[in-house]
Amino acid sequence: MLGRRDNRVPLPSDPRDRIIANILKAVFKGDVNASSDPPPRSLTICTARHCHYPHNGPSNGLYNITGLSFDTLGIETIAAVHESCCNQYSMTICLEKIWNVPNSLFSSSAIKRLHINHAHFTASEIPGRCPPLPSVVTLEVQEALSFVPACYYGRENEHTAPIAQVKYWLRDQEEYGGLSRIGKAATTLEVIVHEYLDVPFATVDYIQSNVLQCLRIQREYNQSYLYHHTEHTRPPVLDDSFQPFFLGMLHLLPSVPPPVLDLKIRVFHRYHYLQETICDGIDDVYSRIYHSSLVQWLENRCSLTGTQATITFDIRFLFFVANDYDPSIFQETCEPYMRKLFAVLDKMEGVKLVIKVSGS
Repeated sequence: MLGRRDNRVPLPSDPRDRIIANILKAVFKGDVNASSDPPPRSLTICTARHCHYPHNGPSNGLYNITGLSFDTLGIETIAAVHESCCNQYSMTICLEKIWNVPNSLFSSSAIKRLHINHAHFTASEIPGRCPPLPSVVTLEVQEALSFVPACYYGRENEHTAPIAQVKYWLRDQEEYGGLSRIGKAATTLEVIVHEYLDVPFATVDYIQSNVLQCLRIQREYNQSYLYHHTEHTRPPVLDDSFQPFFLGMLHLLPSVPPPVLDLKIRVFHRYHYLQETICDGIDDVYSRIYHSSLVQWLENRCSLTGTQATITFDIRFLFFVANDYDPSIFQETCEPYMRKLFAVLDKMEGVKLVIKVSGS
């Protein structure tokens, strides 16, 4: 946005508002002579260079949102945005670093894909409007705590049709409720869990979903070893206050698993130098991840329900200082060693174990 600023926030400007509104109307008005299958349209609303703005937005769980209020767009621009979202074209809407977004923006059946990242929403039911998200097939929600309560109205019958693909970032415990509700509507659900989030037992309740066909859960963590290479024999100290990843993943699994289950763990080990006992890093991974309860769950459920589970480990050793080493050491030494540690999974019926260890 252009124009004068007060405390780094753009001031209202009627001429600017009118110009932006006219541009939106021109872009999204369509062509009456166009074919019956017009190309899809995309609209992105975000705060560029958001770090320049104060943390003056509503609380998003752990902190206040940085960025601009949706009202900053101006009355004419907001009206043009609503009009654009209600046209006949298949639409993709992207919202990032913006707050006080009205849920009426999503009531159009033309909206097929919705991507949300660091946003806050307000509920404002409009008579005669259908519920939000009537035709969404792809939904991504990241750090948008208010999305579900604002855009689902708290009712039980928000969705009569499933959402084909849902990607949900889980960072704060207050987001569990949103995951439960969205999970019941998803055909394919991908949950990305924050590194430092401990997931309690019985966290979510999408176990009654009859549309869930594929569940993906992804976790990752970074482990740095910053001591000098001459101290390579010093054992790393891991924080034992966090639960093993396997246990947290178990708490996100429904009692009756879907036909396809995909669990992925990514680990980044950061060293100054290549260690002489490189497999010690694999032992660290094992102690941070493994918990027998998930193994028992997979053994019982996969054999009973026919679920096909894939467990993927992507381990990367990153070096701060250039090292002269043979990259094959990771494939020839670390991967077999890690497969031996997780041998119980490798032998389990219905479970596929994928291990990749690399260095750079």
